[in-house]
Amino acid sequence: MLSEGMIDFCEQAKEIVGGTTSLARLLGNISPQAISQWQRVPIERVVDVERVTGISRHLLRPDIFGAVRDLQNNPPPAKTAVQQGEYSH
Repeated sequence: MLSEGMIDFCEQAKEIVGGTTSLARLLGNISPQAISQWQRVPIERVVDVERVTGISRHLLRPDIFGAVRDLQNNPPPAKTAVQQGEYSH
C-alpha cells in the first residue's frame, strides 16, 4: 500500500535534481519515462536516490527501512552529491 508520504518524497526527489531527466542522468541506466511512472522509489534505486538527493531512505521507503521517528537523531547528509559537485544537471 502506498502512503502519501512516499509519493510526496518521490516527487520531491525528482524536483531536487531538476526533474525526471536529470534524475535519470544522475542514476544512470534508467530512462526519464521510467522514472516519471514511479509512485514510490523502487527498492533497488533507494540508496542511489538518497545519495543524489539527500532524502533519507527512511522517508523514501518507510515500508522497507522503517519510518524516521525523530529527524534530529537521523539528520540528512550535510550536502547531497549534486551540491558537492559530484553530479551536474
